[in-house]
Amino acid sequence: ESKKVILHMKNREDYFYGKLIDLILPEEDFICIHKSFIVNKQYVVQFKFDNVILSNNEILPISRVYRKEVREKLRLQKRGVF
Repeated sequence: ESKKVILHMKNREDYFYGKLIDLILPEEDFICIHKSFIVNKQYVVQFKFDNVILSNNEILPISRVYRKEVREKLRLQKRGVF
């Protein structure tokens, strides 16, 4: 069953019906933090054990499945490895 995928952009929102896994996004810019959320790493201002805080102060959960990968990728980004 198709679901509505909402894209939150700087100045607008857009949507389509499909699945997040069908999106083709550059791995160096985006990271999947939950089955329902993919975020642009550039807008992550803080990450904790179970959530990320975006530059617009929105707090999004990091699911248990993605925690290790998210921590590793965001730590590498902070160090300038990306």
